Amino acid sequence: MDKFDNEKKHIWNKFADIERLIDEKFSTLESEILKSASEAQRDANYSSRKVTEYKNRALESKNEAIKTSEEILIIKNKVTNEFIIFQDTVTNASSLASDAEKLHSSAEIKIKELDEWIECSQDKYSSISEILEKYTDLENILENTVSSANLIQTNSNKVKSIVTSSMELKNKIDEAYTEIYGFEEEDEDGNISVNEGKLALLENVYEELNEKISTLDTELSKYKKTNTEELNSIISTSINKIDKFITEKEELIKSIEGKINSLLPRALTTGLSSAYQAKKEAEEENYLNLSKTFVKCILGLMAISLIPIGINIFMVINGKELTEALKDTPQVILGLLPAYLPIMWLAISNNKKINLSKRLIEEYTHKEVLSKTYEGLSTQINNIKEEISHSQLKNKLLFNLLDVNAENPGKLISNYDKSDHPLMEVLDRSSQLATSIEKLSKIPGVRKVAQKLVEKNTHQLKEQDSKVNEAIDSLNDEKDLLDDNQKR
Repeated sequence: MDKFDNEKKHIWNKFADIERLIDEKFSTLESEILKSASEAQRDANYSSRKVTEYKNRALESKNEAIKTSEEILIIKNKVTNEFIIFQDTVTNASSLASDAEKLHSSAEIKIKELDEWIECSQDKYSSISEILEKYTDLENILENTVSSANLIQTNSNKVKSIVTSSMELKNKIDEAYTEIYGFEEEDEDGNISVNEGKLALLENVYEELNEKISTLDTELSKYKKTNTEELNSIISTSINKIDKFITEKEELIKSIEGKINSLLPRALTTGLSSAYQAKKEAEEENYLNLSKTFVKCILGLMAISLIPIGINIFMVINGKELTEALKDTPQVILGLLPAYLPIMWLAISNNKKINLSKRLIEEYTHKEVLSKTYEGLSTQINNIKEEISHSQLKNKLLFNLLDVNAENPGKLISNYDKSDHPLMEVLDRSSQLATSIEKLSKIPGVRKVAQKLVEKNTHQLKEQDSKVNEAIDSLNDEKDLLDDNQKR
């Protein structure tokens, strides 16, 4: 379509150029003819022969102008008939026809003016003939008339060139018309073949495009309708599913919130009671292990204690007397002390740990019971109608629970970094007592008391030392007696 518009614009431009050139040439010709006529009227008194010649040339120019006008009229009719096909170019074709008619009418007017001028020239010729009879000295005027005739000839040539250029433009217009509208060609056999132009091709393409567009519109409307229905059904189904999902999840959230709210008060007590229960179970397991170890230590001590008795029984069975067997008993006991003392030490240590485990088990059990009963007591307190008693009891219950949980069971473990051996305990206490007495002796007024305590402590140590020495001496004496008896 763009190419067709360009071709149409080109044709209109050519027509405009033709009309402009014709108007210019006619106006020039008219002015020159009028000028020549006026000069001839003034000067050409004896130029009858030249006037006749000029008349003939003017008639030829008239005929050529008429032919050109007829050709232009034919072109106008062709263009008008062909452009009527398109509704979009009716106005342009009408304007072209009107312009061509105007051009034709203007050409006819010019021809009429030429005819009138020729008639006027003939009248003037007759008048000039009459003047020639009267005047004989008009050669100069005749020469001017000849020059005017030459000028008219020149203008006639210009008109011919204009007509030639108009024909060339007409040929170009015909070529453009043929290229646009096509042409029919007849061969030797009389068969007519039609060569379609660009306009037919454009019409075919336009029809195909219209068909495709109509088909696409139909398919698009069907597709739009089908997809709209499908999308509406999908959207409605999705909305229903989403609403159902939201409703289910809201109900689930509400139920979970209810459960959480119902379990929140129990969460604290349940966590505390489970922690206390785990610690209690660990202490119970430790208690069982310590008890087993303690029992094994007692059995070991009993076994070590039975060794001297077994030796004496064995010696009596082998023929020794009981007194002789008893004499060797202290030596056997002294030999068993390295095995007896560690087992005793282990038994005493396990005994202390067993007692500590009992206390810890009781402590954890007490806290577990309080934690488990807190929820029940809290529910019972909430059922009390009196608000004052309700708040007081609840605060007191919470305070007791916090107080009990704040107590650290580790405070029951004391002196864990000290030895459990009895002898080491005595020495440690003695050193602590000496340190305390030294500190007291530095205080004024307490020195005498400290000295008395030191003397008393020293006296007690001496008594214990003497007792130990006496026991050792007695054992040595018994050993010597046994040796003497064996020698005897």
